[in-house]
Amino acid sequence: MSVLESDRPLAEYRKITDEIIPRMPDQDRYPRSAAEAVRSFLMLRLCLHLGLRQKNLTQLLVCPRGHFPTSERRLEDMKRGEIRWCDRDSGWEVLIPSNAFKECELLILRFEAVPSGASEPARSLGEAA
Repeated sequence: MSVLESDRPLAEYRKITDEIIPRMPDQDRYPRSAAEAVRSFLMLRLCLHLGLRQKNLTQLLVCPRGHFPTSERRLEDMKRGEIRWCDRDSGWEVLIPSNAFKECELLILRFEAVPSGASEPARSLGEAA
């Protein structure tokens, strides 16, 4: 069955990642192959979790734990995201500015409360009045 025809496509993709771990080569005998398998596993899991396109995933920067992360403005200028350690949450976080995505103008929405008695909902920034 095709993954996209499944009732739960993400669960089908998750089965792929579940198959990588038991088939991973011995890291002592085949360190390069084991490293490639770990990289494949992590990239698939990260992609499934974040829902990123291939371009955004390949352009993701990594800020090692203990290093100073890239500023949000710099990430916006580069149109790239970054995986970084968050001391406050004691975990990894991913920061991707909206302009890093294809057709980013569609992601910027302005939500306004509809005044009482108004019949039209709030519009997005790019929508004509």
